[in-house]
Amino acid sequence: RTVLVSLMHVNNETGSVNDLPAIARVCQDHGVLLHTDAVQAVGKLPVNVDTLGVDFLSMSAHKFHGPKGIGALYVRAGSNWSPWMLGGSQERNRRGGTLNVPGIVGMATALELAVDEMQQTAERMNSFKLELMRGLSEIFGQGIRFNNPPDGLFNIVNCSFPLENEGTLDGEMLLLNLDIEGICCSNGSACTSGAIEPSHVLLALGVPYETARASLRLSLGKFTNEDDIRYTVETVGKIVTRMTRKSKTQS
Repeated sequence: RTVLVSLMHVNNETGSVNDLPAIARVCQDHGVLLHTDAVQAVGKLPVNVDTLGVDFLSMSAHKFHGPKGIGALYVRAGSNWSPWMLGGSQERNRRGGTLNVPGIVGMATALELAVDEMQQTAERMNSFKLELMRGLSEIFGQGIRFNNPPDGLFNIVNCSFPLENEGTLDGEMLLLNLDIEGICCSNGSACTSGAIEPSHVLLALGVPYETARASLRLSLGKFTNEDDIRYTVETVGKIVTRMTRKSKTQS
């Protein structure tokens, strides 16, 4: 009875990449349409709708340094769908409302630049990602758990800090301390910013509830540099070590 499958191309919390071509073949065998949220992939990975086998694909400009508030939806010719905004005949009756021309032009230009620089940016960010993980591992050893897969996207590091006494760090206080030091990060997706509950993604991966509450998602961008990585390693190390000692004292 399924009519549509909708999946991320790349998970925004861990950087894991879904095997969309394999999923598409299953959908096609059963006559089911496939949509992918490719927001984390477009501009970072080669994206070809025919290779992926998707019927619908959505993207957002701000993820590849384009203007905020503009995105695009690819619709495969012949796919059956209905417009979500009525009231006008714009975009061949697909969406009512005046087009955001500056946003569209800005998005197209940003995507051209992202594609042209894709390989160079990927190599650079991947080296920073490995440097960040290596630096944190040297400080914490077995006291850190990385939740991002080895073959995940090159710009996402997701880590947790399990404690020996089965206690947990205060995740909200951890983020607050990092924010004071000028490090912008989250303990889940930006979509759930401010949520008290731990990430449902980490819980589904088997991360213990309390450990998931004290997780960090660190995202790298094209403007990240070596000084940023060095400062982040030193600062996370200092703050987590201080909080861990305090937790042991209180227990």
